[in-house]
Amino acid sequence: LAGCAHDSPCVPVYDDQGRLVHTNTCVKGTTQDNWETAGAIAGGAAALAGLTLGIVALTK
Repeated sequence: LAGCAHDSPCVPVYDDQGRLVHTNTCVKGTTQDNWETAGAIAGGAAALAGLTLGIVALTK
């Protein structure tokens, strides 16, 4: 999901089994999609920062 958000404004699509469906059709330009992408990027960055801080704390 994070990779998807960074690489393109495409919205990930899941089938009825919950599997990610790779599509070539992207939904672009709507406010909701842009906010979801921004949220995914921010969430990924926060997780990475937390992981980095945790590693730094463990090595001290």
